[in-house]
Amino acid sequence: HESSDRSEDGSAEAAESADFEHEHSWGVGRDREVVIHNELSKHGFNPLAMPPTIWSAAMLVYLTEGWGSILLAVLVQLAGTVTIQGYATYEIALIMSERDREHDLRCTVRDFWLTRVCSIVFIMLVLQDLKETYDMGRWLSRFPRAKQWTPLRLREYVSHSPGNATELRRHTAMKPVSGVTTFGRCCTAAAVLVPKMSIGLTILYYGSAYVMSAHDRDSLLQNSVALVFVLEIDNAVYELFIPNHLKQLVLKIQEYPIGLSSAEFDDAYAAKYRCFGLVGLPLILIGLLCFLDWKWCVDTSDTVVDTIRMLIAMIVLASAGLTTLSLRGCG
Repeated sequence: HESSDRSEDGSAEAAESADFEHEHSWGVGRDREVVIHNELSKHGFNPLAMPPTIWSAAMLVYLTEGWGSILLAVLVQLAGTVTIQGYATYEIALIMSERDREHDLRCTVRDFWLTRVCSIVFIMLVLQDLKETYDMGRWLSRFPRAKQWTPLRLREYVSHSPGNATELRRHTAMKPVSGVTTFGRCCTAAAVLVPKMSIGLTILYYGSAYVMSAHDRDSLLQNSVALVFVLEIDNAVYELFIPNHLKQLVLKIQEYPIGLSSAEFDDAYAAKYRCFGLVGLPLILIGLLCFLDWKWCVDTSDTVVDTIRMLIAMIVLASAGLTTLSLRGCG
């Protein structure tokens, strides 16, 4: 007890000393103090928010204003993004597919570590984009189903979880009280989530060949930068062509992430959440690196998909499957 009393006294003295220094410089402080750990509990467990992208803007325009407004606000920009980014991705896939068919893919860069670093960083960037897309689907999955469209509305709810031996810990979280129709979910998935996921998976598969099959260190770095250029097309369109009031809408939604209650975030969910973040994602990264390195640098067999269109169709189907999982709230 004496040691704990001393530590509390020491903390109090340090706080008083800090208050004296701040008051000397700034005047008398206000009564409000912020405990960071308590601030985290204001958004619930595993909160999800929309990233500042053109894809988010399209989804939020529909959720707040309906389909009529999305046709006028972001349809042209969204279609242009899908066309430009999809075309650039298709050209990369076409180049790599032709080289693969002609057995012209050679991992000839002698700098082993530079190749691995560029490959790992590239895969991490694409995985970040894919996870962002998956989280957008999970965010939408937290809306209840509705029979007709209603404007986006959120409400704050309170839940409690066991704290120490004498009290419960209070958590607040924003929950949607407006729903999304089945038709709206399907259209949002088809117009936003599946195209974004398909572009990401295609860049991941063929872009890794573009990095690993570089002929020298200069071309390795140039190819890596070129792929980042393709990945950033949608962000450039968002920053340049999306009106400021829609950007403010996205920023406002980020202030109210949709979280889970303590009952929803039970021990089983928490265990899966931690395992996926601490173990799952690193294993996925290592597994993709090993598979793509084997595919483009080791495998010399001819047992490949004959046409690039067939492979892209398979990627689109895989994107639809992942989108369905995200909309079901998996993870």
